[in-house]
Amino acid sequence: MSKDSHFIEGLLFGGLLGAAAALLFAPATGDAIREKLKQKFKDLELDEVIDKFIEAFDEGKEEANRVAGELEDK
Repeated sequence: MSKDSHFIEGLLFGGLLGAAAALLFAPATGDAIREKLKQKFKDLELDEVIDKFIEAFDEGKEEANRVAGELEDK
């Protein structure tokens, strides 16, 4: 891979991390924020990135709930 492609990957990854942080600290509901982000990404024609982000976010949410449940059981 070239240096430029690594930069673009890093830029997209950083943007996704920033979006995830915004979801955690936003005053609106998570669903409303996710819909707004989804629409913004679609406007930028990043549909594949959106789908991967949503999938990763949902998996992370499920894992966090699982871990929280395990901690409550202890």
